[in-house]
Amino acid sequence: VDILCDIDDKDACIADLDTAARIFNRYDLNGDQRLEQEEVRLMLSDVGLNLEEEEVEEAIRILDSLNQDGYVGFDEFVAFWQNKLMQPEVTAAAAAEQEAGKSNDLDRQ
Repeated sequence: VDILCDIDDKDACIADLDTAARIFNRYDLNGDQRLEQEEVRLMLSDVGLNLEEEEVEEAIRILDSLNQDGYVGFDEFVAFWQNKLMQPEVTAAAAAEQEAGKSNDLDRQ
């Protein structure tokens, strides 16, 4: 899946905040305004990505770009998918490699 789409309406891919909010809120099962590991796993599963626990943790590390609190906030969710729409060739694997490269760069400093 190149971009996250509304499960009920495949034509409504994240292109606006209303769509993003509907998708985010669908998976924010406890209503705490952040996606926890199980909620992220469910979201990814619903779009056909059945990931192992470690892979879900890595997805959260990638998505949790603003405050690194271990959760995915709505602003982080939107920022990731807006970036994804602008650069659709970037896959989750490529994003993970980019993050790993940043860590290696920091280690060298």
